[in-house]
Amino acid sequence: MNSNLQEFLVALSEINAIEIEVVNTDKVRVFSTGVYKERIGEISDECLYEKVISEKRTILIESPKNN
Repeated sequence: MNSNLQEFLVALSEINAIEIEVVNTDKVRVFSTGVYKERIGEISDECLYEKVISEKRTILIESPKNN
């Protein structure tokens, strides 16, 4: 992933107090902030990514503890 994009995503994450995770179509984490930062390069087992990839749209989780 482009280093300028990584810097932007880190800043966006910090300014908005959110976590950002980017996975490719194989569900491999290519970027992450927060708790998954150390797991970049691993395959994500989140079923949400299958929905995002199949529907080709962004999904924003506003309250992860409740969803």
